[in-house]
Amino acid sequence: MNYTVLLLLAPLSLWVFTVPVPPNSTVIVKPSLPPLCNATEPLALQGPATVNIVCSNPTLAQIKIAGWIYVEPPPPTPPKPIPAPRPLSSP
Repeated sequence: MNYTVLLLLAPLSLWVFTVPVPPNSTVIVKPSLPPLCNATEPLALQGPATVNIVCSNPTLAQIKIAGWIYVEPPPPTPPKPIPAPRPLSSP
């Protein structure tokens, strides 16, 4: 899932994004947002859960916030290698 973010925040305001994580699933939330938002690093979560990402405008002017929030499943674990066959012993 990919959430595109484009906000025009009024002075001294904030906005909350709620990202749901379905039950019995594990996801990685990778936000790419400016420093005015509280989440800037990937987060690994197991559902059911929600992530609240808050963007705030502490200035006295309007600001534009643009970015994205990407939600992806964790990478699959590689399969275990198949053991090599043992040589047959001769009698």
